[in-house]
Amino acid sequence: MIADRIKPTQPVCYPCHCVRDMADVDFEHIRPLFSALPALDKAASEELRARFSDKKAAEELAWLAEIRGEADIVLDRPSITLFAGLHQRSRGDLKCHRALIESRIDSLTSASDPLYDLCGKIDVDLRLHEMALDEPAGAVPDRPALSENACARAIAYGLTAVEDGPDILGIAALAPGIEPVLEAVAAKTLDPDLARAPAADAVLEILTDVGGHETCALFGALLGARIARIPVLLDGASALAAAFLASAVPGGADHCRPVAPASDDLEALFVERARLAPPVLDKPSDGDGSGAARAILSLRTRLKAGGAVSR
Repeated sequence: MIADRIKPTQPVCYPCHCVRDMADVDFEHIRPLFSALPALDKAASEELRARFSDKKAAEELAWLAEIRGEADIVLDRPSITLFAGLHQRSRGDLKCHRALIESRIDSLTSASDPLYDLCGKIDVDLRLHEMALDEPAGAVPDRPALSENACARAIAYGLTAVEDGPDILGIAALAPGIEPVLEAVAAKTLDPDLARAPAADAVLEILTDVGGHETCALFGALLGARIARIPVLLDGASALAAAFLASAVPGGADHCRPVAPASDDLEALFVERARLAPPVLDKPSDGDGSGAARAILSLRTRLKAGGAVSR
């Protein structure tokens, strides 16, 4: 597991291979998690609504109470987690994609980076995880993008996004050219054989067949957050795709909200099929984590305006 805690606002890259105790993980370790989802707390959301004089703000914030299971909402420990991954079947040159990721990683460790600066100003923990960049998903033609072990390890690694107990989690992917892979995720769900399979088996098959490492990790982060009653902000198409897959399990994406309106038809498809609530913001996001940071700031503002307790 991750050995070292990091200071808020200081991004650190955690290579996937550092998760040593996950070497032998398989789907038998993952499947039980699908049945561990706690019920939503309708009473907590009603209590929060009753406390607010601003009814519009109350409606905007009730989902936090419903997921957290308490009406006393505090956003003092927000976290944003980015997962970086490469896919052989992505659009464009793989070497260029890797160079883009490495450049972004270098930028995010600099105080001059806009996302780093924003997270520092609003006291948001920022983390970046490299997901097996030396082993791009989909390297073997006509074979699943990931092995069962690689898929399960990435899901299990994604669970670490909630190990420090954030009170809200923003997630996004750093995966250049990933659009064809996400289109394949959407298409795969129309397979009639998968439609008849148990939800957990269907989702795991899609993640294995299509990949990649970062999408599996996003899915793991969503699953872990749902079990831990942590609200999730979805920033970008990859995060929306992960929520779409999570929604195959009843209640699996109930804790999620997009940070911004869908920017294209694919994102709109994921939002519609996952039956996600309206976005937190009314302006578009670049899908790089900055939208999640702005959404956290917006939610804090609404909490203060409505009279609830916040930082």
